[in-house]
Amino acid sequence: MLWLRQRPTEAAQQDALDLQVFRLLTDGIPFEITTRLELRVSGQAREETLGPVLLPDFCRWRWIAPCPPDWSRTDGCECN
Repeated sequence: MLWLRQRPTEAAQQDALDLQVFRLLTDGIPFEITTRLELRVSGQAREETLGPVLLPDFCRWRWIAPCPPDWSRTDGCECN
């Protein structure tokens, strides 16, 4: 008896998300906090929701990223 089957071409990648947050405090008027988020994402395409990115009582000034965030949510931002 001979069994024939297709060989797997690639190992299936697991969905993973690694997030690191860095904050730079700049003393001045006004006081500024620069927040840097570094994401390492693997697996299938999907939508992820991050928790609150901004600190309480701070407002967003500028966003530099390849994906536009959805700031309409009050509990965090979405990036897909």
